[in-house]
Amino acid sequence: MTTPAGTTIGSIRIEQSLKSGGSGSLLLGRQPALERLVAVRKLPGELLEQPSVTERFRREARLGARIHHPNIVAVLDCFAYRGDHYLVLEYVDGPDLREVLTRAGGAPTQVALSVGIELARGLQELHARGIVHANLTPERILVSRWGEPKIRGLGLARERSEDSPPQVMPGPYTAPEVAAGEMGDARADVYALGALLYELLTERPPDEGKLRMRGVPKPLARLVARCLQRDRRRRPGTADAVRRALESMANRPEAHECRSAILDWLYEAGVLRPAQAAQVEERGTEPEEPSEKARSFPLGWAVAGSAVAVVALALLLQTLSPRESRAPEPPAPQEAATEPAPPAAVLSIAPEPVPPAVSSGVREPEPARIRFVVHPWAQVELDGGSPFLTPRAKPMKIAPGDHVVIFRHPRLGTHKLDIRVEAGEERVIRHVLSDGPTG
Repeated sequence: MTTPAGTTIGSIRIEQSLKSGGSGSLLLGRQPALERLVAVRKLPGELLEQPSVTERFRREARLGARIHHPNIVAVLDCFAYRGDHYLVLEYVDGPDLREVLTRAGGAPTQVALSVGIELARGLQELHARGIVHANLTPERILVSRWGEPKIRGLGLARERSEDSPPQVMPGPYTAPEVAAGEMGDARADVYALGALLYELLTERPPDEGKLRMRGVPKPLARLVARCLQRDRRRRPGTADAVRRALESMANRPEAHECRSAILDWLYEAGVLRPAQAAQVEERGTEPEEPSEKARSFPLGWAVAGSAVAVVALALLLQTLSPRESRAPEPPAPQEAATEPAPPAAVLSIAPEPVPPAVSSGVREPEPARIRFVVHPWAQVELDGGSPFLTPRAKPMKIAPGDHVVIFRHPRLGTHKLDIRVEAGEERVIRHVLSDGPTG
């Protein structure tokens, strides 16, 4: 029996049905008091007579309630209502990894490393709690619109204290010992992680005895091959060991850097659209710390071509105006000034180098160098200076101190950002536009 939209179940109002199957249905709900969306797994009362279905449902609820980790889908509640059972889960607004692989194909090396690091962090948390997933596949990994891979599907997971093997359907991601009906340990999940990395890098699941990883850096290829060893004793012993190895290959990125790389890939492949944009870091208007590994977002998601043409034409006219083509003149003496001097904060907006300043006997502070990475794109205005479009590869030189940045987009509105830079600092400032203006 379907659950119509608008139905209220306890504190949850059902918004729509997401999917249904032989083991129940998945609903999208809203908790008005908390102003959040949740995923609701419904187990109809008639299915309670099937012990395997009931056990899987209860196991997912019980084991999931122990885990609170950004790379694992959170279990929020479990209750019965009018004869049916409900499991309330964190709602992940994004596709599963299978859909991503289908639409995007293989991932660049840096993205594969980022996905592997994030998944290894989630598996490390499971193993620390004495839980082995034993059934990790692309369908059981959701990728949020913040770029976070999240592990789900603990219905077949096993606790370390149990002695009954997991009843999984063998596949290319299943460790040989689990497929043979044995109890798996953490190394079974290491095998699955290696299989996922292999598919990310080669666009196909691993084929036993025929691993081909052309174009993959040798250290990474060797690590993946070790994870896929049939003999579990020859694999890395823990997910933590795999994580540390991947981090060393990726210059030990922070979690937000991994998510940023994954998010770049999702947008570049067209898996996510600009309207689904979300801040990678919830830190208000504070810009991201500089990173040599930062990449700029592609311009492939610009909206209507006519809007871009209008903005580009306006910028071209401003670039060719006499006011912008002349070099800045030295400021007049204070008592003779009749007009305010041009903004001293911006040392370079146009690509041409700035003429050297007239020496006054005082050493000028070294300018900072910044780049703007705006998603999906924007017209940028710094301290009221001439606007320019992103992406812009060449860094800008600006004076140390406080600055005001305005991002303008014909559909996503105007966004204001306050930044402060230090002398000699090099920084990449990332900003993701949402559906509405912020200032």
